[in-house]
Amino acid sequence: MSVTAGPGPRVSLWAVWLVSWSALAVAYLWVQDVDLSSALYDGFALSSAAAILLGLYRHRPAKPAPWLLLAAGIALLAAGDVVYTWLDRDGTIGFPSWADASYLAGYAAIAVGIFLIFRRSGGGRGALLDTAVFVVGGGLVLWSLVIAPSLDAVASVEMMGVALAYPAMDLVLLALVLRLLMSSAERPPSVNIIAAALGFFLASDVVYALQSVAGSYTGGILDLGWLLGYALWGAAALHPSVGNPIRQSAVPAVLTRRRLALLAATAAIGPALIAAHETLVIRVDPMPVAVLSGVMFVLIVVRLAGIVHGQQLLLEERSRLQNTLRRQAVEDPLTELPNRRGFLEAVSTAVALDPLGTAVLFIDLDDFKSVNDAHGHATGDAVLRVISRRLRRSLREGDEVGRLGGDEFAVLLRDCPSELAATGFARRTLAAIGGPTVVFGQTVQPTASIGIALGTEGATGTSLVRDADLAMYRAKALGKSRSELFSQGLYEDALRALAIRRDLARVLEEDQLRLFFQPILALETGEIQGFEALLRWFHPTLGLIAPMEFISLAESSGAIVPIGRWVLREACAHAAAWQALSRSPIGVSVNLSPVQLAAPGIVADVRTALDAAGLDPRLLTLELTEVAIDDPEFASERLNTLRGWGVRISIDDFGTGFSSLSRVGGLPVQELKIDRSLIERGDEKMAAAVVQLGQALGLRLIAEGIETPAQLERMREIGCDAVQGFLLGKPVEEASVAGLIRENHERTVSAAAPVTRRAPRRRPLSVALQPPGLRTVGRSD
Repeated sequence: MSVTAGPGPRVSLWAVWLVSWSALAVAYLWVQDVDLSSALYDGFALSSAAAILLGLYRHRPAKPAPWLLLAAGIALLAAGDVVYTWLDRDGTIGFPSWADASYLAGYAAIAVGIFLIFRRSGGGRGALLDTAVFVVGGGLVLWSLVIAPSLDAVASVEMMGVALAYPAMDLVLLALVLRLLMSSAERPPSVNIIAAALGFFLASDVVYALQSVAGSYTGGILDLGWLLGYALWGAAALHPSVGNPIRQSAVPAVLTRRRLALLAATAAIGPALIAAHETLVIRVDPMPVAVLSGVMFVLIVVRLAGIVHGQQLLLEERSRLQNTLRRQAVEDPLTELPNRRGFLEAVSTAVALDPLGTAVLFIDLDDFKSVNDAHGHATGDAVLRVISRRLRRSLREGDEVGRLGGDEFAVLLRDCPSELAATGFARRTLAAIGGPTVVFGQTVQPTASIGIALGTEGATGTSLVRDADLAMYRAKALGKSRSELFSQGLYEDALRALAIRRDLARVLEEDQLRLFFQPILALETGEIQGFEALLRWFHPTLGLIAPMEFISLAESSGAIVPIGRWVLREACAHAAAWQALSRSPIGVSVNLSPVQLAAPGIVADVRTALDAAGLDPRLLTLELTEVAIDDPEFASERLNTLRGWGVRISIDDFGTGFSSLSRVGGLPVQELKIDRSLIERGDEKMAAAVVQLGQALGLRLIAEGIETPAQLERMREIGCDAVQGFLLGKPVEEASVAGLIRENHERTVSAAAPVTRRAPRRRPLSVALQPPGLRTVGRSD
């Protein structure tokens, strides 16, 4: 709550109180009447107690008891003044008197109240020792300059007790305020105001004691310290932060340079007093000075010893932290095996000592993602821990195993004398990994692919791990669950793949891509019904790069999307030009990558290509592998849109892998292309089953990879609709397509003309569709 002064800004009540009563305290110095000044002084004290009560009423702190004790103490001090004035009315007051009892009770109440307010100041052992040093130093000064001289006039035990009680109370108050100042606690403003009040009070008390010993106390300006103390105590209670607690800091008291200088100055008090005694400036008793100086010395030594011990603890903790960070930097937290960094360090050390006797096995679990997908990552982590233990048990003495990340492990073989020893260890490792693994009630049968790299002169830890990694990928490509030895050819292949990946970004802008076209013929008539567009890359330095070498790299890098967009545009443009060359429509088939189908703009890309070429959508066939329709629900939405325009959808390489009726039946598919591997290996039963499946679904069946007349005849017998392959026509450049169409037209017309001799039971399909001299390149894949 605050008061306002006219229309101006709001002024806090505690500030109004402090300024007003501080001004009155200064005005008090000009009052000459003794009785009036005494009454005003007591009024100051009582008004301070009243202000505390008002502040408690206004702000309602959660713990008002300390403040009530403070108000009671101030009231007792005022009562002591009243009693003193009454007893001293004829100038014959004794010592001690009832006024002293009231004073001491007031000091005690104030001390207890302030202790309760300050008790959460904290600061730790260091702040406590610093406070003790300063208090002992202050006690030494009071003893030498106030207490000892006063004891000369003491005539009884009661007088001695009261005479010692006053400086003792001041020392208690000094200890309380120093304890607060020595800590690093966060103090509310009301607590700081109390500390300032104590400072004024203690300063006046000390000066009063010194003047009393010298017999020169006359009041006046000395009273100003007590009056300002009363004003500050009232302001503290009126401040809105009166109920806020001290927030103890977790940071211990720091021995700053300033504090160290104060401790050194305090320690010098004893020698300074002895020196003053020797020069007869003052008279002191050397024995108490020596004892108290010794106490200060011990306290300072303990304080410094604590700092040294704290530094030792800090260094030990720092060392432990560094060791922990070092361990975390080189250790995998899941398996507690060395991580990639730690394993590389071990391999580098081994290669430096014995390059020809060192080998590395790079282990990658096969299809481990399916374990996480089917059983959850917790099960996957448990399996990884089991495998890590199996790998540990399989090691020879001196060998090491590490987890390089994910489902990748590696083994360092020291003293590996030959390729035979390394491959033998790899076989045993595959057997160890491949055992049934039961975790959380789930049985998992892990397998792994292992790459082996043998150390050579000049090898490094990094190169050895890299070579083993390349060999592992070779093992994956050859069927998984096996091991492969690194050869220099693998490294050269990796460099070539890196160059291809790098140059993929420039193939379009440098016009390095070409489309070749392989004819697709109707099986019964031999008529060309369309062409499959086949992509070729003519690299300026690497020469012709086959699709099987760069398509997967283009897919993984994302370059397949702009390349596929270019293929669609070019194929549609060429197909539009073919229509004028043939008596019947000729379509074009374009392979669509799974990455393309998943790309957001694929539907728009097809629409743009068709519109730009002016091609009837019914003449465009998009060929998809079964991987592209791995998620039929996702694929169906886009394929239905394309099919709604008339675009034909074909499943390429059907008959291997994941072929199933469920994958095809729910999609807008019009044709199946029988995988060439069924034809090459003569798997007639499977090929016939695929044809039966397609016929049951009402699909057009195309057999690709036809290279012999026997294969062609067999495809006729099992009921294929169309064929494609080297026997019937190799891929040709677009410039040769027109001649191919014309020649095919002439052959089919001639074959259909009436003859006088009896026709054979089956009309043979021409096997010489390609005129001499046409440029051809590659197979149809």
